[in-house]
Amino acid sequence: MSDPKVDINQALLRIYAYYRTLLGCILLLAFYSGVAPYTFGQNDPDIFVKTAIVYTIINLFILVALWLGRFKSRTDRIFAMLLFDIGAIILAVHASGGMGNGLVFLLLVCVATGGILLPPQLSVVVASLASLRLPRLSTILTLAPVTPARCSRQALSASFCLPPLSPSIT
Repeated sequence: MSDPKVDINQALLRIYAYYRTLLGCILLLAFYSGVAPYTFGQNDPDIFVKTAIVYTIINLFILVALWLGRFKSRTDRIFAMLLFDIGAIILAVHASGGMGNGLVFLLLVCVATGGILLPPQLSVVVASLASLRLPRLSTILTLAPVTPARCSRQALSASFCLPPLSPSIT
């Protein structure tokens, strides 16, 4: 028999935290080992590395908090984690060349996790945010030439809800 006191969301959240931490470590390892030099960080290696480092560090803290039992599976925390994941993945996709990169498929895991751990209305919001950021990223990469001076601001604009950018901003 299963223990009725066990929160299934807490167990699934712990598995997802392991996945997130492992993902960040694998992205850093793949970048620094040069396994796929034209896949990871192709447009802006600096943004890719900084995003992967921050992503991994924050996920390590969340994983430790889950181990210690200080991070409970509340809807607002799970929603914030998924928004953070979407933003980090969009930044990594932007830094790695855009929509043609396979990193885009990592958003499916975020959307699926939102569907499992969140109420139906919020899971639709997570799916909408993940899908609405991608066309904006594609438009930014198509209209504006990628230069290091523009890359950071454009990637942040595509990842989060910042106002649209004109191609003349440097």
